[in-house]
Amino acid sequence: MDRNVIIIGIAMAASFLPSLLVPFMAVHFFVVMAFMFIYIERETIS
Repeated sequence: MDRNVIIIGIAMAASFLPSLLVPFMAVHFFVVMAFMFIYIERETIS
């Protein structure tokens, strides 16, 4: 009983993880791109 509940919980967590991870990765990507853009702008100006 407990073992099945744990397995179901892990399966649910595994199914929910990508949906939580994808927006985080997108935000991280945009933040990195923004920092790179700002860095390049500052380098070209100076």
